[in-house]
This record gives sequence, C-alpha cells and structure tokens, in this order.
Amino acid sequence: MHPHPASARIALSLAAFAAFAVLPPAAAAQALPEEFSVSGTVLLATDYISRGQSFTGGKPFILGSLDLAHDSGAYAGLYGGNVDFGDDESNSEFGFYAGWAGEVQGFSLDTNAYYYIYPGVPEEFEYDYLEFGATIRRTLGAFTPRLRANWSPDYFGGRGDEFYLRGGLRYDVPQLDGLALDSWVGHQFGDTAVPQFVDWGASISYAIPDVGRVQLLWSDADLSGVGDRLTLGIGRTF
Repeated sequence: MHPHPASARIALSLAAFAAFAVLPPAAAAQALPEEFSVSGTVLLATDYISRGQSFTGGKPFILGSLDLAHDSGAYAGLYGGNVDFGDDESNSEFGFYAGWAGEVQGFSLDTNAYYYIYPGVPEEFEYDYLEFGATIRRTLGAFTPRLRANWSPDYFGGRGDEFYLRGGLRYDVPQLDGLALDSWVGHQFGDTAVPQFVDWGASISYAIPDVGRVQLLWSDADLSGVGDRLTLGIGRTF
C-alpha cells in the first residue's frame, strides 16, 4: 500500500511544481536563513536511460528539479520529467527525495531516500515506490572510484524487495578542465518478480561555462529486448 491516494499524489505534484515555476531558486534563497541554499537543474536529453533501459521509449526527455540544502549536509528536493512505458497511462514521473551528503574519514558519502510517483496511473498498477540508497566515493588524483547500493521494500509494480549495486570509475582529464570520462557496471536482483540483470555503460562529458554540462552516454543491459543505446544530453544547474 502507498501512503497517498492517486488524487492526493497528483495534487501534491502539481502544487510542488507550481511553486517551482513561480518561485525561482534565487528568489527562494533570499527568504531562507543563510545556512540554507537553493538550486535548480534543467536537463534535456535524447532519451531517458535508467539502468541501461529507456524510460521514454527512445523519445526525448526533459527534467526539472529543485533542491534545498543545509550547511550540515542535509538536503531535500523534487524533480519531474516525462516517461513512456508503452502503456496508455504513464506519461510523467515525479520524485521526492531527502538525504545527507558529507565527508567521512576521507570518503565522500551520500545517503538518501527517493519516493517515485507516476500521476494518472491506476493505483492497482502499484507503480509508485520508495527506494533507499547510499553512494560512497573517494578521489585519488584524477580518478574517483565509487560504489552505489539501492534497496526498495516494494519495487515498481509491487514486485517486492529489490536491490541494485553499481560500481564506477570517473576520470577528470587534467589537461582540459571540465572534461570527464566515466564508466560503470550495475546489477539488479531481488524477489523472483524483480527483473534480474546486469547493466553497464560509459560516458564522456564536458562542462561548458555559462551553458551547462554536455554528455554523450553509451549504455546496455543483458535484458531481453534491450540493446545498446547512445544518448546525448545537456544539463544546467542554477
């Protein structure tokens, strides 16, 4: 069971994004104590790739997010974007999240919880779900290895316990500030109804001053019907 009926979820989503539209981050920051900061991000991409799979049926993707952060490392936010799962009901995805990020014994740690909702989808589909995650990384010169772990007690579609592990390595090219190479491999597993697969990928990205970060991403997964994909995207935080 999910904590909000469908009508309440839709109302909450629309209200949150209405606030985002009329109150930009710079204006919101002025109304907050100095230990808080507000930022927003816009992402445009040729596809929405998650764990090697397209969430937009190979069509373009647009995402907007709003984040509130505290000097202690605590943060919370929301985002929204389009999806297409090949049915007549799903056309948008919203996420509400909260977490903490900081340094622990020379390692960067980020722990969070996400609640994903899909407005307009019948409640019996059980698309909405809660997922907890943690990422640990450490920068060693130009290299940054990292490990991510996720767990959901009732995964997308009401499938039960789900786990996802991902290891990756980022290389920030010293000769050209803003250029980064990234690679990763992940594994999803859990209850018998949860899709079991391995996904992998690599990307090259470049931060263009006053424009945003442009990324070319290649990804694949060993799932039936999923082939390798090449995606181009650009994101900007303000």
